[in-house]
Amino acid sequence: MAKKQEVLSLLMSADRSDFDETGVAILDNLIENAQSHSHKELSDSLSNSTSSSPLTSYAAFEQRLAELSHDKLQQGLVEAKGRLRQANQVEAEARTRIRIAQAQERLAASFRGLADESMEALKSKLPRRPIVDDHTTHVDNDPNELGQFLEQHERRAMEESLWQRNSMLLNGAHCFRMSISGFGSDLPQCLRVAQDQLASAQEEVRAAAADISKYERTLEAKQNYEEQLRLREMLDEVMKKHEQFKLAAQHGDWFPSGAKP
Repeated sequence: MAKKQEVLSLLMSADRSDFDETGVAILDNLIENAQSHSHKELSDSLSNSTSSSPLTSYAAFEQRLAELSHDKLQQGLVEAKGRLRQANQVEAEARTRIRIAQAQERLAASFRGLADESMEALKSKLPRRPIVDDHTTHVDNDPNELGQFLEQHERRAMEESLWQRNSMLLNGAHCFRMSISGFGSDLPQCLRVAQDQLASAQEEVRAAAADISKYERTLEAKQNYEEQLRLREMLDEVMKKHEQFKLAAQHGDWFPSGAKP
């Protein structure tokens, strides 16, 4: 830390007349980055005061960044994004299956309700079966008695026919109710399977999103690390030039090559 403060002081005290416009811009950039880096290290040291060796941890972090392959990080990021797309697709399909199963359950309940209502309506309208009198009444040749007998017989025949028709309808409704009694019986299991798939897909979405964030942050850290390396190299070059100027000033030889203006 003291060495870096010394370097920062040297940079800030450098004579800008020794540099051209590009050199001054580079010098300002180096000073700004050195100050930012110094402040960050101070903040990290304060926040990690309980740590036995924060500098060692930072060095290990830099070493880890140096070992990481940029191509492998990019490949991992692409794979994580592919997992996220696939998980989103599975999640959408599971939601569709859930909606279909729920709609089928409502439809099955409607069918069962309709069949029950039909049976109750037919039962309420079904008259009692007419009593068939097998006793044959003696009918004289009186036209009036014969007419009454025929009317009574026709009425009983119509009542019997109506009862049989309604009975057939009731039996048909009962058969329909029995045929749809199993309709939708497998829907609860299908719904549970779809819900399990949805939960699994949502978990995979969260995991893939976390991996994407991890790869993106790691790539950003590696890019920052590579930028810091580049700036360090520039700083080393500036310091070498500065040392050369100091030695030249001490010996009064500003032109080591021997050339004089």
